[in-house]
Amino acid sequence: MQILWTNHPSDKSLNGTKQHVAREFAIVVASYNQATICPRPNYGTKEWIEERQAADAARGINKADTAIPFVVGVRWGLQEHSTAGTVIVRETAHEIAYYGDAATAAHYGCPKSLVAEFNSRTDNRAAQNQENAKIAQKNTWAAPVKFV
Repeated sequence: MQILWTNHPSDKSLNGTKQHVAREFAIVVASYNQATICPRPNYGTKEWIEERQAADAARGINKADTAIPFVVGVRWGLQEHSTAGTVIVRETAHEIAYYGDAATAAHYGCPKSLVAEFNSRTDNRAAQNQENAKIAQKNTWAAPVKFV
């Protein structure tokens, strides 16, 4: 909300200037006769457009306002998922596809170097899983069962 200072309480040099403030603050200073609330310009007028442009310029840049980049062609990569493990990612302009096996990804044109990297990562994960299973089996303790 915009106010026009008529009797600023601490800085008399601000008298006669306009300032954007919170609505609650504007109501308080107007009730103390220190400022008047400026009426908003009518929609679509030149003054309204100028006010909107000033508000947009004062707002600055926000990350949420940025558009998602347009992917030209196809972009391939690997990604680690907590449940699926390593997957191959294929990004195009309109979609993102995840492949859990190298054969399907290769069918859609995945580069051979990426398939090799995927295979090495999944082989390492399989070997680690087998080693973890052996350790878990070795550490499992079961009490002897006594039949009566």
